[in-house]
Amino acid sequence: MSKKVLIIVIVLLLTCTGCLRQEVNIIDDLAIIIAMGFETFPDEDPDKVSFTTVTPLFGERAADETRVMTVSGFGLAGAMDNWQRYRNRNMAVGKVQLIVFGENITENGLIEKTQDLRQIPEIEVQSSVIYFPGDPKDILALKPPEEQRIGTFVNENLMWMRDEGFSLNVSLHDLWSHTLSLGRDPFMPMFEIEENEEIPYFSGMALLDEEAKLATTLDFDESKLLYFLMDRQATPTMTTKLNGEHLGEGLVIFSITSSDRKVEVDVVDGNVSIDIIKEVKMRVEEVQMRDVEVVEDESFEIFAEDIAKDLTLACTALVEKLQEANTDPLGLGHFVRIQQTDYYHQGTWRDDYPEAEIGIDINIDVIRGTTFQRNY
Repeated sequence: MSKKVLIIVIVLLLTCTGCLRQEVNIIDDLAIIIAMGFETFPDEDPDKVSFTTVTPLFGERAADETRVMTVSGFGLAGAMDNWQRYRNRNMAVGKVQLIVFGENITENGLIEKTQDLRQIPEIEVQSSVIYFPGDPKDILALKPPEEQRIGTFVNENLMWMRDEGFSLNVSLHDLWSHTLSLGRDPFMPMFEIEENEEIPYFSGMALLDEEAKLATTLDFDESKLLYFLMDRQATPTMTTKLNGEHLGEGLVIFSITSSDRKVEVDVVDGNVSIDIIKEVKMRVEEVQMRDVEVVEDESFEIFAEDIAKDLTLACTALVEKLQEANTDPLGLGHFVRIQQTDYYHQGTWRDDYPEAEIGIDINIDVIRGTTFQRNY
């Protein structure tokens, strides 16, 4: 009887040990990827794709918190297959927080790349996408402050921008949808590395053309203007100069409380003209003028006039830059397609866009009643 009991106990122990070992193998065989980047090197091989990943480490291996690894292969699928063979790990489904597209792969076009990524089950379509003007492994290898992992750090940076009224979080699904949209070209937030700090920061936007190829980039201030013209619900705080004609020279810092955009398209003898009309309500946050103690109520009308002039000039220069690069993130082609259907179906809009006459009319209503102390 005792031998039977002993045998039963041994069998139970072996069974439990096997179950535990199986559980360990499942964990060991999965690699949770929190960020990934893609780049190509056309001078070496146009079909070769570099695939960089950031994976968290667990247990005794967690001293470095993350592992950054780069593997190459033919096409996206080939690079990812090589990664799994090299690591002897399977990718955990739906854990990717961030996708970084490098300079070369973006310049060559992302239409096929985004389509391929969306068909890979391990890729979460709501992952944030950003553009990095270089090799993604350089930004993914950074170790941000406060022990944050790089994917989390960049996403929190984007969330902070949203709290500031600058919602630029573009997902893989958004990028693909914009690529397919008629009359609007895709864009991505652009991140660079702070010099001597090794900290990634939002530096502007990467604008793509209708083939999802890199058309041009915008700096931080230009990105604010583009966001303003996009007629989003929230708009970041902006600054304009007072020219000194009425109140003296200085700066006005303001925020947009509400805005409405209307786009009117006309075609005369095959020539396209577009008017962008912005009705804006804004709140003055701060006035910086020498020797000014209190801003009188009637001065707000002058602020509105000066701000409208400054914004019109800046936005006009921005639109000219977009036309020169032949990129249409404002979606003007959408309005052309709706308002001038016959002309649009002639198929010449994209060729005509760089030379189209585009006017900007900004009308501003300033919220009154706030006083400001002298700032300097």
